[in-house]
Amino acid sequence: MNKWLIKSTTRTGSHLVYSLLESSGLRSEHVSWNLYRQQKSPPVWPLLANHDNLRLSADDNNIVVHDHTTWMPPDPENWNIVHTQRLDKAAQTLSSIFASKINEYLLDGLGSSTYSEKHITPFYLNPKDTLITHRKRIHYENNMKNLIDSRIWKSYNLMYFEDLILANPDMIAHIFQIEYDKDKCKWSEQKNPRKAQDIILNYKELYNVLSEVTQNH
Repeated sequence: MNKWLIKSTTRTGSHLVYSLLESSGLRSEHVSWNLYRQQKSPPVWPLLANHDNLRLSADDNNIVVHDHTTWMPPDPENWNIVHTQRLDKAAQTLSSIFASKINEYLLDGLGSSTYSEKHITPFYLNPKDTLITHRKRIHYENNMKNLIDSRIWKSYNLMYFEDLILANPDMIAHIFQIEYDKDKCKWSEQKNPRKAQDIILNYKELYNVLSEVTQNH
């Protein structure tokens, strides 16, 4: 079975991996974050974004699924999992809030496939709200990691954002042992042309506070 699952929290470079696997000819899907959160109890198979009431199923094959939720497949032994993380947790939180503020995401199942060139006016972030968001995100990420690590997968690859942005698709394809279409792979287009620290006016102050909190977790 050729089934790939990309598990990640936001702003970890997961779309680089998604684009590569999609260009290898796999059917590409996203678990619907909003629909998953609305479920009172976790479904065995989650609903997919951009479809009317379509769920993943045990019969799906030749597929890559991108997922930010804590859903885990009941048959992990059939899935090649790629878990993307970011070493710099403070930068990740600020990048995540920044993306939310400017309402610009990539391929989340509902958004666009490339970044726009719209002008963004610099702004301040509320320190208290930012700290709350950071703590919640760290807790969520730790929970996801524990769920992933408690299962036996067909194959397991842990990849860090800091390595992915310095890599190229040929390197990652070699690790995955796959062939991909270089014309269809949007690796370079998945890199954010903006830097949150250039637009968040109190970035340095917030970064220092969040870094301290991260070290104490």
